[in-house]
Amino acid sequence: MTAHQAIVPAGFEPEAPTEAAVDAVRRGIARIFRPARAGGHQVPNLFFGLTRLVCLLPALLLGSGAACAQWHTLDGVSVYRLTGLPPRVDERYKAVIYLDTVWYKKAHPDVAAAMTDPQAIANHWIRFGIKEGRQPSMQYDPRDYLNRYPDVKALFGPNNLAGATQHFLSFGERDGRDFRSNRYLKDVLAKLIATINGRSGSFFDVEWYINENADVKAEAAKRPDDLGRIWAAEHFQNWGFKDLRLPGPSPKFDMKCYINRYPEVKATAGADEQAAYAHFRDRGFKEGRIAGC
Repeated sequence: MTAHQAIVPAGFEPEAPTEAAVDAVRRGIARIFRPARAGGHQVPNLFFGLTRLVCLLPALLLGSGAACAQWHTLDGVSVYRLTGLPPRVDERYKAVIYLDTVWYKKAHPDVAAAMTDPQAIANHWIRFGIKEGRQPSMQYDPRDYLNRYPDVKALFGPNNLAGATQHFLSFGERDGRDFRSNRYLKDVLAKLIATINGRSGSFFDVEWYINENADVKAEAAKRPDDLGRIWAAEHFQNWGFKDLRLPGPSPKFDMKCYINRYPEVKATAGADEQAAYAHFRDRGFKEGRIAGC
């Protein structure tokens, strides 16, 4: 499938363009002349604006019910970014949902037996998968989303997976709610901790770091489960390490052992564990020196 190929969700009838659709076109045109951010850098937005406009014009001129699809990558996985028009569809599919068609086919054997085309698979999820509460990718699991937010669970009930997805599509993304599955978040956390530890052993203990820092614990508690742990790990990575906050207990992190292991550290820091930690932060970590016993 080529980039920006239109997907027509089965079951949606064409309808006349509304003022909202016209306004959407105006916004699409305006985006052409605004810079877009891609990969952390400012880039000309002409390409992105024009491709969005291609998706919007059928809704304005023909009342088309087509949804635009673009290939994107999320941590190296090719996925769909779905946006729907006209507004009746847009209200349901305006948010970013990552549909990994390869994963979806493997996870749902009945789909794999019936179709192979990525566009057909995407249409299946839009038409049937959402209503049936099917998980569209490893990144998103409607059951995890439902259980993560008590207000959503109270609104839809404990088993209404379709309701969970509809909530995210209509409100959750706009409100900044995290759609990532628990399985995916555990993988994110493991990779983050591995990056923090680098080649210097296993000195960072996220649970210990949370419990030893009251401010970190208070903030992490505002985020359920691994979301709180990920926040705490990112806190250490971005601020705690710079501030020389202890990352873990002995013997995983022990500056006495660090001093005794490296004579040049002992020569400059002596018995000063704080100075030894500063050495590890500024030099030892980059050099892959072991921080524990």
